[in-house]
Amino acid sequence: MHRSVDLKLVQAVRSGDAEAFERMYGRFLPPVARFARKQCSSNREAEEPTGAILAAVFSHLEGYTGRVALDAWVLVVARRVGQARPSEHAGGATLET
Repeated sequence: MHRSVDLKLVQAVRSGDAEAFERMYGRFLPPVARFARKQCSSNREAEEPTGAILAAVFSHLEGYTGRVALDAWVLVVARRVGQARPSEHAGGATLET
């Protein structure tokens, strides 16, 4: 999608447009779920990180400026949320971002 279209969508979500929220949620649920599944050992285990990533995306929309594609911005948020989550292999330690 074009960045101007992405920015309009984000602005609509920010202003409380429920239909825009549904469009954005529907657009990003599948790729975010795929990302989370790659980080987890099962689909069930990926449900919680998927929700955490989507919550972070929607709660940080004010940070989206339109300088990059929305897809890329969502991926950055997903990576940051993933890095901040406790690691099974690190004894529960978290990584700061």
